[in-house]
Amino acid sequence: MSKTSHLYRRGNTLYFRLSVPNRFRTILHVSEFTESLRTQSRKAAIPIAYMLAGKAKQLFLYIDSLMIDNDEHDVKIILENLLCDAVEVMQLNDSTWKVTEQTIIQVFDRILIQGLAPGISSELLAETIRLHLRNVLPTNADNVAQEVLFALLKEGHNLTIDKEETRRYAERAALAIEPVMVSIKKGDPIIKAGQPIEQSKFVVLDGLGLSQRQTNWSGLALSAGLVSAGVWIFWGISQRVHRPLRRRDHILLCLLSISTPAMSLLHPRYADLPAVGLLVSSFYGPTLAVSQVILVGGLSTFATDNVNWEYTLGGLASGIIAALIAGRLRSRDDLALLGAGIGILQGGVYLVGYLILSTTATSVWSAV
Repeated sequence: MSKTSHLYRRGNTLYFRLSVPNRFRTILHVSEFTESLRTQSRKAAIPIAYMLAGKAKQLFLYIDSLMIDNDEHDVKIILENLLCDAVEVMQLNDSTWKVTEQTIIQVFDRILIQGLAPGISSELLAETIRLHLRNVLPTNADNVAQEVLFALLKEGHNLTIDKEETRRYAERAALAIEPVMVSIKKGDPIIKAGQPIEQSKFVVLDGLGLSQRQTNWSGLALSAGLVSAGVWIFWGISQRVHRPLRRRDHILLCLLSISTPAMSLLHPRYADLPAVGLLVSSFYGPTLAVSQVILVGGLSTFATDNVNWEYTLGGLASGIIAALIAGRLRSRDDLALLGAGIGILQGGVYLVGYLILSTTATSVWSAV
């Protein structure tokens, strides 16, 4: 046996053998690598042995790099996955591998000719590869081909966005749209008062300059007047029943007031009036709290287009109750019980309002 070429002869066949360093034996579960070179010629075996020795040393360097950032268990898992892939390839005979290699090249070229867009998901790419390989190769060769193609194509997109051509295409598509002509005689009614304005009728009104789109100054003036009146009423009450408020008190009360319409913009069911009543009552007393809940609730209802009365009445009632009681409580347990009671009250008011106002509920009551 030659130590330089890692060769030894068993019978008439030459074998490759390389000792595994001690620190890698617990990971690789072997003390040496042994592989038949399937030749009797020493001249032919030496280059193969040197190549295998180089591959083994690369493996040792790779394991060293893995052990820097991973523990021994993680390294074993990584190597097991790599060895499974390698075993699948090694199990293919020469003829099957030649067919597999040729199929991989053909499918690779075919997918690139069809085009791969940047940012394609891994799931879509894998499905594309599976469709191209369907019923072409045996199962073991198909698995190998899928993994090889996925590794080659996952960063191999060859399509780019042609912005100039996209703009020209959009212009051609816009020019291809035939204009729609609407005829109307003088004196014919377009829309009657109280009817909802459909898009086609609005286009006619806008084309004739009759849409009357403008700032609703009267609505703005009314809103400003109501807000100013609410602020003045609250200021007057605070002067009578509470010591002068500091600047940070004004900021807190302002933020709590703004939170209610902001929550209603997200969804009508999101009413924080109980929280406002509880907080203001705890800090400044029941009188200011009830005043703020009523004023803020009224202004928020005025500002809402479609008022959902079930949620509005439930939030207002529970907010007033929280404002009346929270200022008298001193312990956290009492406040927690109050919160539970407020939740039950809000749900109950909502249920009663729903049963009274809902058409479906009315039908049920009539049937009963």
